[in-house]
Formats: sequence, C-alpha cells, structure tokens
Amino acid sequence: MKLLDFFTESKTGREETNEDGIYFKEPFAAVIDGATSKDGKTYGNLSGGRFAAKCIMAALERISPEAEPIDLIQEINTALRVEIENNNYEYGPSAVIVLYNDLRKELISYGDAPYSINGKKYAFKIESDLIASQRRAEIINQLLNSGASVEEIQKNDRGREAITDFLRDAVKRCANVDAPHGYPVISGKNIVKSFVKIHKIRAGSEIILASDGYPELFGCFSEAEAYLKEAIKKDVLCIKELKGTKGVAFGNVSFDDRTYLRFIT
Repeated sequence: MKLLDFFTESKTGREETNEDGIYFKEPFAAVIDGATSKDGKTYGNLSGGRFAAKCIMAALERISPEAEPIDLIQEINTALRVEIENNNYEYGPSAVIVLYNDLRKELISYGDAPYSINGKKYAFKIESDLIASQRRAEIINQLLNSGASVEEIQKNDRGREAITDFLRDAVKRCANVDAPHGYPVISGKNIVKSFVKIHKIRAGSEIILASDGYPELFGCFSEAEAYLKEAIKKDVLCIKELKGTKGVAFGNVSFDDRTYLRFIT
C-alpha cells in the first residue's frame, strides 16, 4: 500500500479528546469513528467514543487478515465487548469502521463512515440523525430570529439539548436493528450481517477512508480540508450547508473529529 494522505484532528483541536482512530499498517488500513456519548459517561477517563476507537485499534494489531469480512467485523466487535466486560463497564462505548484488507483485496464498511474507491464516493446517512438535524436547525433559527447571537448559541446549544433525548432513544430503537431506520454500529452487542458492506478492490486502486467530520471527500486531503474550512465560515452553527446534530462549539475548530486517509492499493 502506498500512503498519499494521512490526517486526523479532534473537534477541539486537542489530541486527547479525539474519538477518531486512523490505522495504516499492512495489510490493514482503517478509519474508526468513535460515537459521541449522549450521556457524558467516561470509561477509565476516556469518552465512550475514544474508548471504543482505542479498543478497535488494538484489535487490528492481532486480528488475522485471512478472516472473511463478516468474521473480521465480528472479531472486532467481540474485542470491544471483552474490554467492556473485563472493566465492568456498562455498554455504551461504540464506533463505526471502514477498513481495507490488502491481503484479501477487500474494503469493508460497518457504519456511516464515508469512503471513496477510484473516485466513486460512498456515504450513508442515519435516518434518525437527519430528523434530529432538521429539528435542531428549526430551533436554532427560532433563537436567531428572537435575537440570540451566534456566539451565545455556540456556548449554549439549546438545539442540541432539545434533540438529545431523541438521539438516545434512537440508539436504543435503531442501533444494529435489521428494520426500517436501523443502522450499524460496533458496540460489543450483536452485529447485523446484512449491514456489512463489502467491496472487492483491484490492485492499484486509489482509496479514501474518512470519518464523517468531512462532509465532502473530493480527490485529496487539501481539497476536502479547504472545503470544510470555508463551509464552517459560512455555517458555523451547522444549520444550513453543514446541517447536523451539533455545530462548532465555542473555542472548537470544527463540529466533529475528522480523519482522512488516502492510499493506493
């Protein structure tokens, strides 16, 4: 594998808060996007997303690249479950992954992390997030129309507060549920085989793996980064072009942790 772009940064700009993971060690290349906790719980002084990402990164060091794609995802999920149970933690840490296995020439996705194969982009949206994002945008627009400033909302996002219970409920109802509005996430619980996306990759292909902190992948890191920074200037509250379940909090550099990995197989 030939590395072309490699970048990760937390939404705060501080590495210790980064819930993304980036892995590039033959035969695996992966981006792991740890899920932001809806309840603020920590696990050994780590957020749930950071705990999950670190567990999955460690699992990639020992998992056999000869495993079938579904077995590989199952092994990663089991590794997280073991760490949760060994530490007597409640289930809560979770993450999504997009992974390339160079031994088997397969790209495997479990979750909504975006990726690109020879210029063809794949992005998956969680229905409950789209609903929550719309509701948050409506609330923030009402606040702006009532005289609230952008800075006030960045410091106290009442739109985010209003959708938090809905997001928590969506996790209970939809995570790893093979039904309408169901979505995949590695949480140590069940894996839905039909949610595992598998692509056969030919040698010499150009691959981009990313976390959803990048709304557009483009063809390289510099383009994706430039677009993101310009979009944040225009929509720092993330209620228009960047409409999402959270905006750029006061003092932060982005609305979410972001990771970008580009390479040639």
